[in-house]
Amino acid sequence: VLHVATHAWDIRGARAAGMAGVYIDRYGIPYVDADGS
Repeated sequence: VLHVATHAWDIRGARAAGMAGVYIDRYGIPYVDADGS
């Protein structure tokens, strides 16, 4: 299952639930994961 979102917290939640996540950058804001990368 692939979760597509525009918010980093949605991607982190999807990954925590065992799904893959794709971040859509609609506003020019870089993706920052929980570890700061």
